[in-house]
Amino acid sequence: MTRRSLPARRSAGRNAALLAAGAGAALAAFNHARARRSERRHPPTGRLFEIDGVRVHVHIAGEGPPVVLLNGNGSMVQDWLVSGLFDRLRRAYRVIAIDRPGYGHT
Repeated sequence: MTRRSLPARRSAGRNAALLAAGAGAALAAFNHARARRSERRHPPTGRLFEIDGVRVHVHIAGEGPPVVLLNGNGSMVQDWLVSGLFDRLRRAYRVIAIDRPGYGHT
């Protein structure tokens, strides 16, 4: 194994860092484009509110005493709708389902 000089090792390290940064930027752009496409295909079912600069997706229906449904880790408002729980509750309650930040359309 040959030993490379210090400037050659630094240059190789810089090149690797630039390559990694470029790949990271490309992946971020790809992810952003896919997220926008998904949002166009699956628009919010409820209303979007802005609270302290954060866009929050809320689905509200029914009349009566309020029931608030908060999603857990990895779920969203759509899960309450698909499960049928939202529709059953809204017969007797004002149901408010909220997407937590980082999930669904929030």
